[in-house]
Amino acid sequence: MYSCWQRKIESPVIDKAYLFMMNLKEPHLLIYKLLGSLGKNLIEGNKEQAIEIKQELIDLNFANIVKNWNL
Repeated sequence: MYSCWQRKIESPVIDKAYLFMMNLKEPHLLIYKLLGSLGKNLIEGNKEQAIEIKQELIDLNFANIVKNWNL
């Protein structure tokens, strides 16, 4: 989702991928829900919300994934 935002890609596939991530039930896949929410917020122009999610990921020790993402 972040890559789609960077490249300004808009596609129905993005919505399908987002819905898939949001329907994941396994707790160990929470990271994918957070990353999906971050990307969806960027695509929809909700940059402040995306920054909050990025900080949440950093707080959860996932800084190595998102620290270089320029929002």
